Amino acid sequence: MADFEALEVVAGVSGLSRTAKRLINRFHEAYKHYPHIKHALDNCSDELTRLIDIIYLIEDEDVLQTAGVVTALTKLQAVEVALLRHLKTLQQGELSRGNPKKIEDITKDLDRAKSDVCLQIQTAPVGLTFTTNDTVIADAKVINRIDSLLLRFIGKGQGLKIASLLSEWDLQAKK
Repeated sequence: MADFEALEVVAGVSGLSRTAKRLINRFHEAYKHYPHIKHALDNCSDELTRLIDIIYLIEDEDVLQTAGVVTALTKLQAVEVALLRHLKTLQQGELSRGNPKKIEDITKDLDRAKSDVCLQIQTAPVGLTFTTNDTVIADAKVINRIDSLLLRFIGKGQGLKIASLLSEWDLQAKK
């Protein structure tokens, strides 16, 4: 995938996430007296906050802009478009008497899409160089740097899979 294409997808997803978060914040204030809606909006806002952090990480780290990550972001983009459409169609009367189920369903879709993005990130060939004679060279410095960022942004146990392999190899080499 060309770098420009990856950046274009990342920028698109980032913009949609921030727009959805702004709309939810407006709705949140307007409908604070409707606890069932407020709860659904809070959950969706929290999910978007976590997504925005992950998207910024992808935007900042070129090595994470792999074809798999971009494909997962494209699917996420479709979910965010559905969320924005729903948020833009809501009117005060609909929301106050309405059912938060649609927002909850979209929030679940966001969570699934985020999980797909995270899985693609975790399994990305970060720091790996493939040679012509079927040899793989691992750049431990790059792998460890990205792994520590993922652990900070995504959470414990959610780092690069290749980093855990490097740790195992290192332990075996020390025996």
